[in-house]
Amino acid sequence: MLWSNIRNYDFLLKKAQLFAMYGQDEQGLQILDDLKGFATDADYFMIRGTLLSNLQKYREAIEEYTKALNSGQDLEEIYANIAFEYENLEQYDKAIEYLTKVVTINPENEAGLNEIGICFEMSNQSEKSVEYFNDFLDKHPYSRSAWFNLAIAFNSLGKNERAIDAYEFSLAIDENQPSAFFNIANIYAGLENH
Repeated sequence: MLWSNIRNYDFLLKKAQLFAMYGQDEQGLQILDDLKGFATDADYFMIRGTLLSNLQKYREAIEEYTKALNSGQDLEEIYANIAFEYENLEQYDKAIEYLTKVVTINPENEAGLNEIGICFEMSNQSEKSVEYFNDFLDKHPYSRSAWFNLAIAFNSLGKNERAIDAYEFSLAIDENQPSAFFNIANIYAGLENH
């Protein structure tokens, strides 16, 4: 069995990954446990992290993803996975820390920017959200997602006119955002400005 695992390492990793995709997480972990002595690459730790996350073992998943950091490969994805585990644990400050690393690597990562906004909102840190997105926009003024999330933060603080302005900047970059139009309409409705 040992020699066949060495020869079939890549195949068995893919098999464990398929188990993760189809909810057969225990079987996937069993395969990875058999390969443990040979595991040195990021794929092994990423798949193991995914399986553990699926089983709601979020802290263990973070440990596995952290091991994948040593490979230096695809740090954007690894940081994002770690951030999502911290979100699952409702540790939003830690999630923001890792999501910030994601958007530092790729400032156009809209999912990362949106998750940062969600984490600030879930942890009732709208003031910090405004500060973060203003700083981000100083460097990346054409980020539709940053303007949109800034608008949400302003709206949470009751700064309606500033929220509308931020939504309009977002729409100026990309007018195909029904949610921005809807949110502006909601603000006007709340102000009884029909």
